[in-house]
Amino acid sequence: MEYLESKNQENIDKTNSIVINNKIIDFNIENQKAFITSFDLAEVFDKQHKNILRDIENLPNDEFCKFNFELSSEIRKRGFFTGETKCYKITKDGFCLLAMGFTGEKAYKWKILFIEAFNKIEQELRNEIFKLACLEDKTSNNEIDLIRIEKKFNHLINQLQEEKNLQERIQDLQEDKIQLKDQIIDLQAEIITKNTKIKIDTSKNTLTPTEEKLIISLLREGKSVEEVSKVLNKGRTIVKKLSKYATYSNSYFKELQNLAK
Repeated sequence: MEYLESKNQENIDKTNSIVINNKIIDFNIENQKAFITSFDLAEVFDKQHKNILRDIENLPNDEFCKFNFELSSEIRKRGFFTGETKCYKITKDGFCLLAMGFTGEKAYKWKILFIEAFNKIEQELRNEIFKLACLEDKTSNNEIDLIRIEKKFNHLINQLQEEKNLQERIQDLQEDKIQLKDQIIDLQAEIITKNTKIKIDTSKNTLTPTEEKLIISLLREGKSVEEVSKVLNKGRTIVKKLSKYATYSNSYFKELQNLAK
């Protein structure tokens, strides 16, 4: 919008000059209105400026005059001195009203030149305003497109963030899985170690079916636990247990062996 305001100022606040009665007349444009000054009017029609001021100020103080005759001032040279001098900015309608009383062939031609110049400048002004309106519409459409693009961009950013969060979650789960796997491996290793220790501890105290039968037979013959243990090179504990449960079936000892494996 700043661009439109600067562009509008550039096109409206400008001056168009023409020559009427050998006088350079500046047609100024301000606030979308073209105007001349009461000085211009006095110079072209060979009138005293004070009389032009008098004619303007004798008009009714209504909305028409307020809009078409705007009080102003210019720096002018008066004799040996230079200073601000009162004047009026006059629009096309104000000029037509004021110039009605200017008669004569030359005055007629000059009025025609003034009106043609006003019409030309006002048409140029309308063209500029139309161009600015089109540019503003285009800018507005571009702003709408930009808003849509920003929404799509923000949506894409949100999607990427969600994907990133999902990837981070997956990575966390994978890390948890690895840790759990390591714990399982450690536990399995511990179990294997304990089982190995059990096997080692019990290897000297295991018996074959033949040894069981032999021990039972020796015990039944009246041999003591110490004697049987020494003869067979077996642990006293296992021989003692066998003597205590001599009546158990061989399946019991097989179960013990399986548990020790």
